[in-house]
Amino acid sequence: ENTFEKLAREWFERQRAVLTPKHANALVARFERDVFPHIGSLSVRDIKPTYILEVCRKVEGRQAFDVARRIKQT
Repeated sequence: ENTFEKLAREWFERQRAVLTPKHANALVARFERDVFPHIGSLSVRDIKPTYILEVCRKVEGRQAFDVARRIKQT
């Protein structure tokens, strides 16, 4: 099944070659902590832009504005 988490992890693995280990690990950790628990199990076809906005707002709710920006950017 093409869940968001499955496809995101595949993308991360392809990106590792062009990212520093520190940056790659930060990306994965950010998504494991803040994104996958909310939308990771959804099919990519079912994800609406509002779902991403909800994830970012939850992160902003703990005053992690830079993290929310980076999640949205990624």
